[in-house]
Amino acid sequence: MTWRRTSPCSPDTGFAEDAAGRETRFILWVILALNWAVAAAKLGYGLLTGAVSMQADGIHSSFDGMSNVIGLIGLWVAAHPPDARYPYGHKKYETFAAAGIGLLLFGTCLYILYSSYLHWRNAVAPDVTALSFVVMLSTMGVNAGEASRSLADKARIDPAAIREIALTVQGVDCCNDIRTRGLARHIFMDFTIHVDPAMTTAHAHTVAHQVEETVKREFPDVVEVVVHVAPEDHG
Repeated sequence: MTWRRTSPCSPDTGFAEDAAGRETRFILWVILALNWAVAAAKLGYGLLTGAVSMQADGIHSSFDGMSNVIGLIGLWVAAHPPDARYPYGHKKYETFAAAGIGLLLFGTCLYILYSSYLHWRNAVAPDVTALSFVVMLSTMGVNAGEASRSLADKARIDPAAIREIALTVQGVDCCNDIRTRGLARHIFMDFTIHVDPAMTTAHAHTVAHQVEETVKREFPDVVEVVVHVAPEDHG
């Protein structure tokens, strides 16, 4: 049997965004404003003084602002609730946004390499430090890592921790076949609980709901739990 906490008579058609999502969007707006202010200052100074390195740095800051725009668009789309076409929601658009930002950073890295080559060919010392490449490559690595974890449906929560929580609910004799997937703040989970074979269907339904609520309370990033119910002697 499979029990899910749903209410088909009262479908959720509202637009609700979690507090973490709102906080992230606010931070991105602030960083966007700062990036473009810095970019304008660097470009303006570079154009006034003819400093090519300052102009290049200003373009780099502009790319940072563009990455914030991509992030904001991705968060806005991801915040939409599940619908008929996307029953699991739109959270994976955050992954697409992360991939887009990674590509943008890669393009910025290529631009810096090309600019450095031109400076080297013209015997001009490039204004690029090793730290710049370390920061850029590290950021690209983080974005690529998050994208690969989400797209590959890597497990998000230790099964042993889930099993321990499920077993605290009275009536649950065993918990196995535990699976989790999704984004770091938008996790889907399903597992099987084993109950007394003599337990009535209504009682098993209640236990399944208690397990679901307990798991969601202990793991706030879990948005959906599917609990399969089987009798204890079921193979």
